[in-house]
Amino acid sequence: MSMLTDAAIESAVALEAVDDFVELLEISFPNEETFRFTNQAVAVLKGADGFEMEDDYGNPIPGIMHKGVPYYFLNFTAPAPEQEGGRVPETTINIDNTDNRLVPYIQQFNGQADVVLKLIHTSDQD
Repeated sequence: MSMLTDAAIESAVALEAVDDFVELLEISFPNEETFRFTNQAVAVLKGADGFEMEDDYGNPIPGIMHKGVPYYFLNFTAPAPEQEGGRVPETTINIDNTDNRLVPYIQQFNGQADVVLKLIHTSDQD
């Protein structure tokens, strides 16, 4: 469990706090590489060489780096988890226009995957 920095705490109590936090989504299918996404196009991802990453058509790839790992932009919503009567918190993650890379895995594994949802502050992405 990580602690929030002083900057994150100050921003969380400020009125504009909604704009300062970014959601990260990690989806892991059995025996496959983890897919990492963010729902905000915070910046254009850069490769190890320092140059902007581009897709197959030469377009810049939006996303965010977190702990040295790229999270690619994907339009998803994840309302704050709700907890009732001491039960494990639950939420529903909605993905608009599911990424074509996910579809074969969703079909192969019947939608069964391990999912991690993180909330990070943009001033302290690591």
